[in-house]
Amino acid sequence: MRATPLLALRILLIILFNVFVHTPVAEAQASTSTPSLHSQRFVHPSKGDVLVTGDTFTIRWTTIPQFGYVTLQLWDKTSYGYSHDLTTPCYPYARSTFCGTIATHVPNNGSHEWRIPFPANGTNNAGYTFPRGEKVFWVKLFVEDFIQSSIGNKDPVLSFSQNFAFAKEGESGTVVSVDLATVTSARQLPLETVVLTSMVHESGSTGKLTGNAETATATRIPARNGTAFDPVQGAASKKQNLLGAALVVLGALARRR
Repeated sequence: MRATPLLALRILLIILFNVFVHTPVAEAQASTSTPSLHSQRFVHPSKGDVLVTGDTFTIRWTTIPQFGYVTLQLWDKTSYGYSHDLTTPCYPYARSTFCGTIATHVPNNGSHEWRIPFPANGTNNAGYTFPRGEKVFWVKLFVEDFIQSSIGNKDPVLSFSQNFAFAKEGESGTVVSVDLATVTSARQLPLETVVLTSMVHESGSTGKLTGNAETATATRIPARNGTAFDPVQGAASKKQNLLGAALVVLGALARRR
């Protein structure tokens, strides 16, 4: 009678083995994509800009005329997340408190007048005080119609502004002068620019402007304080562990016979 459970386990092992072997490795790399070589760079907000809630701020960026429309998002690297509550939920990051939509389907003409909302009661929905005077916010821009055969582009085009702060209560805003020639000719990211990958956000100072987009491969998840947890297992890794566990159980039963 001992052979019956052992036979069943062997059948289960065969099934698991076939699932593991015939499942493409690409499953563990879903949401991968090559960032575009084309780049639209932010002019404002810059790291010296101070924005005022309740006022209008002009977001500016360099343009590639072949692209027609862009989406603008507000992101933050705080402990509790404020961008989601200050604006509207981001798609497909609706549950992320760190992302809020500023505007979608914006004509790619190099500027957008952003009427900045005022945080209700000076807090987010969880009741935490809205951070002011802290460079913990940035704007993300991505091209909606990035597939353009006329310039040979089929990859996502994303840009990230430098970190900026919102003015403290009663203080005025600041818009610093930016050398446009430096912005358009720079080969590296400005200091304090935030770079995003698919599952982690962190500060960086080098690389291409669209070089690390959230569609790039990544294996770390952002903690609420902006740090990253340990690597996350992909589908293939989980299958390996499951197969290994089955082998261990099979060996234990075999020794008991």
